[in-house]
Amino acid sequence: MPPDDRTLLARFAAGDPTAFPALVDRHGPLVWGVCRRATSSEQLAEDAFQAVFVVLARKANGLTLRTSLANWLFGVATRVAKRAARREVRVKQIERDAIARRPRDNAAPEADRGGPEWDDVLRVLDEELGRLPDRHRGPLIACYLQGKTQDEAAAELGWTVFTLRRRLAEAREVLRGRLTLRGATLPTVLFAGAIFANTGFAAPPPAAAVQGTLTAVTTGTVPASVATLVNAAGGVSLVTKLAVVVGGLIAVGLVAVAAAHRPAVPDPTPLSVEAPAPTDPPPVYDWVTLRGRVVWPADLELPKPAPLAVAGPDRDACCRGRELLSDELQVEAATRGVRNVVVWLRPDDDEQSPTFPPRSVHPALRDDPPAQHALDQPDCRFEPRVIAARDGDTVRVKNSAPIRHNVNCAGCGLEYNLTLEANRDAVKGPLRADPRPAAVRCDIHPWMRAWLRVFDHPYFAVTDKDGRFEIEKAPSGRWRLVYWHERGFHRGQDGRLGFPVHIPPASPTLALPPVELRLPE
Repeated sequence: MPPDDRTLLARFAAGDPTAFPALVDRHGPLVWGVCRRATSSEQLAEDAFQAVFVVLARKANGLTLRTSLANWLFGVATRVAKRAARREVRVKQIERDAIARRPRDNAAPEADRGGPEWDDVLRVLDEELGRLPDRHRGPLIACYLQGKTQDEAAAELGWTVFTLRRRLAEAREVLRGRLTLRGATLPTVLFAGAIFANTGFAAPPPAAAVQGTLTAVTTGTVPASVATLVNAAGGVSLVTKLAVVVGGLIAVGLVAVAAAHRPAVPDPTPLSVEAPAPTDPPPVYDWVTLRGRVVWPADLELPKPAPLAVAGPDRDACCRGRELLSDELQVEAATRGVRNVVVWLRPDDDEQSPTFPPRSVHPALRDDPPAQHALDQPDCRFEPRVIAARDGDTVRVKNSAPIRHNVNCAGCGLEYNLTLEANRDAVKGPLRADPRPAAVRCDIHPWMRAWLRVFDHPYFAVTDKDGRFEIEKAPSGRWRLVYWHERGFHRGQDGRLGFPVHIPPASPTLALPPVELRLPE
């Protein structure tokens, strides 16, 4: 049985001269397919191909794989290929400008570089696969691009077969939805397995590209045209850091092994040395109002609020002759809307606690003055039950009841245990952004509970009694929406990183389909 990817990476880091060529041979077709489809230039595709494996060589010694090496390489390849495509666009623009400056009699029509329609579909598929989180892209690549059985894929990804099947089904639906938004439709056979092998999705790379890659790795000399693309994959200290990683391999003859690994070919045309590409300008966003609803699943019975065990000398003041019911899970019977779900926008990546890009915030919202939120305690319960706030806001804690209450809170920049007499209040803050919610409780009446969530951006909302929410002036582009209830995230741990949403530009509003809230049991 051939060694797995992790074993080959460890052997490469330890100085085995045969390990890295084996990795290039195993994953080269997948990487080459992504790079080749991104650009019509063979030379640019070879640069991108080399850049992907140079990044792998640099990071091999400390690389931590969340799923599989194929998944990791696909993600790097899509980022590098995107930069290569941008470079090609700039070059073509320069060529068009030069043609435009020539006398009209000498002007020649630009050649049609458009490929077959199927190539366009696969290019869109590359882009959308590249945007998927690891938990979705990993099983798609293992099962459909590499043709592994579900048992093999589960073992490679470190999951149970049940988890693999569940995430694979989710991934198909997410990818299908994204492709639909892009106007791409794929035949059903796409998810039957063998189509990739028959359409050039994973095609053998040219021998020259492989030879150039292995030479760059063994010598630590990275052409400038490749180095620019390496930076697109996360940045390196170019020759210095790469040489540290692979310097020891030169002494054991990896160059000779690389030459034997591929048939002899003529020396490729020397790569031109070019200045690093200029920094891409900040994106220009259109601003859209998001509207949506969170509802109780149609296949589940409506929850019935449980009675609270109210005891002690304050029972009459709290209950006022009626039974006090829990307000933890509030579902409107007529609309099935779920109240007090916090919905927020986050970047489309797998960072556990990402910082929202400041330039992605609407200019009118960047310097909003701090807001003050009211938290009252009538009828021996907190009102509202859930507060979503922005970094720098404050909370005015009130007690409008005729009896004494207590407010105990730790988190989101608050650390206090305050007793409030009847009809008294106090202002607390400023609040600080925190990826964790802060619980608020009353120590005198232990059934009382409220929650605070504080964000570093303005793109959040709390659902009303009908489950409706609205997020104003959201940036267009690809993001994720997170749905959180005090009982947990929508779809449990899989929902912590949110669900993809594409906000198209030039549209004043985006009505999202209702979300059936699935809470952990």
